[in-house]
Amino acid sequence: MVDKDLPSGGAARVSGAKSANLVALRAAAPSWVLTPRSAVLPFGCFNRALEAPENKAAADAYARLAAEIVPAAPASNPKLQVRPSSS
Repeated sequence: MVDKDLPSGGAARVSGAKSANLVALRAAAPSWVLTPRSAVLPFGCFNRALEAPENKAAADAYARLAAEIVPAAPASNPKLQVRPSSS
């Protein structure tokens, strides 16, 4: 999704508060104020893309790098757990 695709008012529900706030800031700030560029993916799309057989190398690299950031995610929070590709 790009800025113009995010619904006003309900953007936080669709994309998360950080993305919604960046869109609002970008719209309100003068052009000389630079804001980070970002992309919003619907929930689950990133994981589904990594699970595709043709993305095995990227999935393995992602899992290796993510494990360096979050080496031991607690079992109580599955969102933080990194799963290597199943292929």
